[in-house]
Amino acid sequence: MGIPRARWLVTTLLGALVFAQPSVVLVIADNQDAASIAYMPVVGSSPAARFSNAFVSYPLCCPSRASVLSGQHPQNHGVLENSPPNGGYQSFDHANSLPVWLQSAGYYTGYIGKYLNGYGQAACRQVPLGFDEWFGTVTQGRLYDFVLNENSVLTGYGNPTSYPAGCAPAQIQTDQYETDLFHTKAVDFIARNASRRFFLVVAFGAVESRGRDGLPGPEPAPRHKGMFAGISIPPKISFNEADVTDKPAFIRSLPLLTNVQKLNVTYRRTLESLQSVDEAVAAMTRALPAGSILIYTSDQGSLLGEHRIVGLGSVYEESIRVPLVVMGAVAPLSHAELTSNVDFAPKILELAKATAGKVMDGMSLAPLLNGQAIAWRTALLIQAQMRKGFTAAGNYIAVRTGSHVYAEHTNGAREFYDLVADPYQAVNKSRSHAPQDLLLMQQLRSKLNALKTCAGTGCWQ
Repeated sequence: MGIPRARWLVTTLLGALVFAQPSVVLVIADNQDAASIAYMPVVGSSPAARFSNAFVSYPLCCPSRASVLSGQHPQNHGVLENSPPNGGYQSFDHANSLPVWLQSAGYYTGYIGKYLNGYGQAACRQVPLGFDEWFGTVTQGRLYDFVLNENSVLTGYGNPTSYPAGCAPAQIQTDQYETDLFHTKAVDFIARNASRRFFLVVAFGAVESRGRDGLPGPEPAPRHKGMFAGISIPPKISFNEADVTDKPAFIRSLPLLTNVQKLNVTYRRTLESLQSVDEAVAAMTRALPAGSILIYTSDQGSLLGEHRIVGLGSVYEESIRVPLVVMGAVAPLSHAELTSNVDFAPKILELAKATAGKVMDGMSLAPLLNGQAIAWRTALLIQAQMRKGFTAAGNYIAVRTGSHVYAEHTNGAREFYDLVADPYQAVNKSRSHAPQDLLLMQQLRSKLNALKTCAGTGCWQ
C-alpha cells in the first residue's frame, strides 16, 4: 500500500518528461481532524509532502469548500453559511471558479461526492459550471440508500426513500456503501482519462455521514467494523474540561459530558470509517499517470468532547486544523509553514499554468512542493461569523500565528492562547495583565484588523 520512494523517483522523472502540467486529484474528507490520519496507513505514512500546520479559513462545510474552489476568504467569495440567504450552493459564483479556470487551460474536469451544502435541494439535476463529468450527491449525509446526480441523470443506490421534492431517481442500482462507490468511480475516471490532463475532486462524506445500523457516529464499511475496538479518545486536559471559568459564556453554559462511552464509540467508528477512504486513496495513487499529484485534506475538523463541545466551528485546534498531504510527483518533505485552504486554488493553477478569473487571497504552495525556500506568511485569518447552528456568542473572527491564536467573538468575548505552552487551549489569557501578554495581544489585534477585510496580497500577513 502507498507509493514506495523508488516509485516516487521514477514517477517524478517520467512526469517531468511526459507532462508539462500535472493532472490533479483533490480529495476532500468531511469533518476530519488532523490527528486522525495517524490511523490511515496510506495517507498517514506514504512518501508525501506533509503540511503540519494546515488550517481552514472557516471551519464550516460550505464556506470552507467555497474557499477551496475560489482561493478566497469568505468575506470575498460571499459564502458565509451553509444555507441561504448568506450561504449554501446558490451563494457561490460557479461561473468564475477553479474548475472553470482549469477547463479554460485545457483540463478535463470531474467531481465525485458531496458538493456545496444545499446542492441537492436547489438543483438536483444541474451540473455546476466547470465540470465535464459530474457525480454529485443529492441526498447528502448518507452512507447507504442515497441518490447521485450522474451527469444529469438521477440514480438511486440501495433503497432511497426520501429525497428533495421533484428529485426522484430515474434509475435504481444495487446497494452500495457510498465510500466504496466513490472509490470505484474515481479509479474509473482516472483510468479513462490517463492520456490527458485532468482535474478530479473526490469529496468523501465518510466521517460526517450516517449509515443505517443506528449506532453512534458514522457507520464503517462492514469489513472494518470492530477494527479499533477498545481504543478510546486520547487523554488530554481539554477533554470534558472541568474548569471553564476562563472561557466565553457559551462554553461556561455547557454541562459536563456524562456519556463518555458514547463518544468513544463515535471515535472508534470514525477511525474505522476512514479505512475505506484510505483504501480509495491507495487505489487512486496506484492508478495515477506519471507526473500527477493527489492532494488530501478536509473541509474542517471537529471536536469530540474537548472543552465540553461535540461539534464544529469553534476556534479550537481540533476544529480549525486539518490534514494536508500531497502525494505523487512532489518532494517527500515535511513543511511547517502556516497554510490555509485558500492556498489550494493558487497552487493548482500555478502547476497547471492556468489563470484565475478573480483576485485570490491565497499563496501558492507550488514553490514549497518543489523544495524552494520562499518568504511566507506569519499569520492566518480564521472566522466563523454567520453560523446559525451554534450560539451567536460562539461566532468569532481570529488570527492564528505559529505560536498563538487570538479571537474576538461577536458578543465581545475574547480568547487568547499560547499554543506552545498550552497546546490544548486550557488557559485563556485574554484577561492577563502581564506586560508581554498585553503587548502580544495588541500586535495580534492589529494583524486581525488588517486581515478581516483583506483581499489578494493584503491577506499575506
